[in-house]
Amino acid sequence: MHPSVLCNESSRIREGPARNWPHPWRYGCLAISDALESFLENSADFFRQLSVRRHFKWLLSWFSTTAHTSIWLSGCPLGVLALRLFTVLISNDADRCIQMRDARMGLDLMHVPLADVVESGWPVFRILAHLAEESRRISYPLENACDELDSLSARAFRDRVLRPSLHEHRAVPVSEAWIYLKEPPPRCAIGVATAYFTLAAQHSKAEPEKRALLERGQEMLLEWPSLQRSLYALLTTRWPFWRALDRNMRPPAQLTEGKEEDQTVEVDVVFCGRGVADLGRQLRSWCATKSWHLHFLQADLAACPGFFQDIGIRENAKVLMLSPLLWSTEGLDTALHAKNFSLLEAGADVLGFPTLDSNFHWNFAVHRLRLENWTLRYEAFPTGKVR
Repeated sequence: MHPSVLCNESSRIREGPARNWPHPWRYGCLAISDALESFLENSADFFRQLSVRRHFKWLLSWFSTTAHTSIWLSGCPLGVLALRLFTVLISNDADRCIQMRDARMGLDLMHVPLADVVESGWPVFRILAHLAEESRRISYPLENACDELDSLSARAFRDRVLRPSLHEHRAVPVSEAWIYLKEPPPRCAIGVATAYFTLAAQHSKAEPEKRALLERGQEMLLEWPSLQRSLYALLTTRWPFWRALDRNMRPPAQLTEGKEEDQTVEVDVVFCGRGVADLGRQLRSWCATKSWHLHFLQADLAACPGFFQDIGIRENAKVLMLSPLLWSTEGLDTALHAKNFSLLEAGADVLGFPTLDSNFHWNFAVHRLRLENWTLRYEAFPTGKVR
């Protein structure tokens, strides 16, 4: 299943007028995904506040009318599922329990390749990680039959090694995961799957080993019968199952080391235009490797002025405006390392990436305007011949 089947980014999450949905939720799939990512950065107690439920009253209203319809009727099934899970996350404990255990919310994930969900970029796993932590927080005890199969060494690996490394965003414990997988049965199938997902997190999305390990982990889940009926076993387990999957959404630790030149500048990347197929997913993946924030709207140019007015640019961030005619992301890294980007630190107020022609040749577009002898001079920045 291709990620585009899980979400056609040019489709709408809801039918009808979007005026009742606030910014940025009204601006399509990628804007909604980015908004979810932003809210999920909050601490756990944020989602329990009554003020948050009041803020999302419009989302709760949408959920009440669509919760029982199939996500596959939408052009973006994964987006609908993410919004439904987020709505359950901000609900009270009783409603959350009913939706996740009795209404079987999220069970659709068991019928799609988890590797494709990773490729999609939707923060479904992070929402489910919050839901799992909230399920274990409630006062009455929750028993998990799968966890009861864990040996003492498996519990030590789970609680003292794996969980801290995933929560604190340290390097994944590769050797310890392989040692655990060599343990003789009986073993918790959820724990085995979590170990495979942990191993997958050491690979980039472009490496075939990542998909193979994710598929192997998903196969192991089929050994636990209750997962055919609901996700409740995956919400009550002590294994950091969803955290391991969410780690696969991010670049491996070794790929983010030694890139101080990229991380020293906070950048908000802005694109608005018709674009080409799959451009949104490519840009989001490209920005994620640099910890940059993407504001993306794939629409007619007439919608761009309103979009530009509504986007929230971080106070100290540099703004990178991408051309609405952008047709490829392949050459963007070339532009980054061509010293054009370093001009931001030289005092340039406005920086444009060079344009890329069909022969992959760059034409730099950074210039300075100055007044000299009552004449407006137009020259290359910071030095160059007057044009």
